[in-house]
Amino acid sequence: MLRKAFLLLLMLILIPCISHAKTEIIFVDHKYVMGDNDSKTDARRMCFLEAKRKVLEKAGTYIESHTQVKNYRLTKDEINSYAAALLKVETVKEEWKFVGENMAVFLTVKAEVDSSYIEKQLAKIKKDASVQKKIKEQQAQIRELERKFIDLQKQLRTADASKTLTLRKQRAEIDWVSEPKAIDRDGRVTAYDNGTRFTAYDNGTVKDTKTGLVWASKANGWEGINWKDAKRYCENYPGGGYTDWRMPTQDELAGIYDPGKKNWLHGNYVTALIEIESWWCWASETRGSEVAVFGFRNGHRFWYDQSNSNIDIDPRALPVRGGN
Repeated sequence: MLRKAFLLLLMLILIPCISHAKTEIIFVDHKYVMGDNDSKTDARRMCFLEAKRKVLEKAGTYIESHTQVKNYRLTKDEINSYAAALLKVETVKEEWKFVGENMAVFLTVKAEVDSSYIEKQLAKIKKDASVQKKIKEQQAQIRELERKFIDLQKQLRTADASKTLTLRKQRAEIDWVSEPKAIDRDGRVTAYDNGTRFTAYDNGTVKDTKTGLVWASKANGWEGINWKDAKRYCENYPGGGYTDWRMPTQDELAGIYDPGKKNWLHGNYVTALIEIESWWCWASETRGSEVAVFGFRNGHRFWYDQSNSNIDIDPRALPVRGGN
């Protein structure tokens, strides 16, 4: 009897934890009916913007009611801003049909909300005022750009021929991702020239002119991270306003390893324009239960078995975009 009571108590404790850690996939449908001055690209973008707004609102509501955000004392606007920065919105279905005499695009978009991941990221954001400010400014800029685009698009739907060209020109001039300004340079493209290989920009990115890859200027921080969360961190990284960040391969990490560039603070060998608060970084390759790691202290590559809880290293996540 005592054993049954203990098992019942254990289940009551564990079941909420298990359900709390689940990933919720939120879907939203939206349609946009084309006007006389709309192209298919215009219609698709307008439809996606509205679908994205709806799915992020739903995600914000879900996060507010299914995670421990109350502990962080966040406002509804803050939750929505952080959700927009952390979550990736994808189009999963696109259809074109006639609605009356006009063509319309029907989109289904989705956002995946991993409660445990969101809680971890919110906890980190809440501890860093500079990150909070950066995310809020970035999301405000994105919302303003979207507002401008939607306003111009609405004007285009009813504009006469004399105004159409001007409105299209104004819309084309919308700078969705502001052109970053170079703030520092480092390294050589090859051993035989004096060109600078790495260029750091004011949007927190570093471009490798040798490979064309763009790196985050900083890994995820002072705390270690497991491979699964590192992959999510990279794919949802909001840096520079880009949405195509990913986890790098071992070869790509090896490409920026430089025995001649020692970071004395962290003991690793990489350009000073990229800060990695560890000797190791996770890589994207997997084989069975093993995942790849690269060492910036000695350039070694090795594999780590995720089933082994006694990991004696502390890898970081370093987002990259381009290539592949």
